[in-house]
Amino acid sequence: MRRLVGSIESHPKEQRTEKESEMSKLFQNICTLSEENKLFKREIETLKSASAKQNNLIGGFQDEVEKFNVFTLLSGASNLGITETASTASTEYTEEQENTSSESEDLSYDDWSEQKASVVIKKHKTKIRLLEEKIKTMESAWNSSNEFIWIIENFSEKRKGLCGETIIYSEPFFSHPNGYRLRLHMYPKGKDGHGRTLSLCFSLMKGIYDDILKWPFRHDVLISLINQSTGLDYKTKISQYKNSPRNPAFRKPVRDVNHEKSFWNFIMWSDVENSSYLYCQDRIFIKCFVKLNN
Repeated sequence: MRRLVGSIESHPKEQRTEKESEMSKLFQNICTLSEENKLFKREIETLKSASAKQNNLIGGFQDEVEKFNVFTLLSGASNLGITETASTASTEYTEEQENTSSESEDLSYDDWSEQKASVVIKKHKTKIRLLEEKIKTMESAWNSSNEFIWIIENFSEKRKGLCGETIIYSEPFFSHPNGYRLRLHMYPKGKDGHGRTLSLCFSLMKGIYDDILKWPFRHDVLISLINQSTGLDYKTKISQYKNSPRNPAFRKPVRDVNHEKSFWNFIMWSDVENSSYLYCQDRIFIKCFVKLNN
């Protein structure tokens, strides 16, 4: 009888032990799953971060492609000497970017599609075509007076070297329609750097019309400092081919820019500094006139 009772009492204990063991295993499994869940969440966050970076890269790539297309065209405009057109085109491009910003936001990594890409590309191709037409129009209406006016702003800073410049360059320009491409540059402290004079120079540059022009360059170049009160030339220096026919500056450019033709002592700085009509509102005006010789 005692054996039977002892046997009966031992079963509940064994069952409790088994249940405790199962509960312990279950708890361990829960802990393991919890850790795995944390790792899984971390992986999800990592993937989201990577996806966001990919979205940014794609958006940046789209912007760079569009900028490359437009600014390649603007660079061509600058090479043609059509500064006004390039400036206008740049402004219009900025406005176009603002107008299409919402569309670019829609083209995320997740919903990017060939159809949407085609719409954006088509729109910018149209924009580029319009800019090309405008450049051609400006080129055909190019000033026939053979003059180029160079305005140097913030001259005091440039003369003191605060901008880190020892030489100031103008934008390229043409001698006449379909003509020679030139550029002016100035040493604001003089070629010697002592600051007593202003040195002015010009250089022939590689141009798109070089192959149909006559070489060497045999035309007179007149560089003048302009009186800002009257608009008339104050002082003029003339470069003539006949005075230096062997100068390499007049040869057909092989590199981007030829050797410079210089006027080292163009004007004394004291003459400019003490004049309220040559140096006014911290800027000076320089004119280059190309006199074409038959």
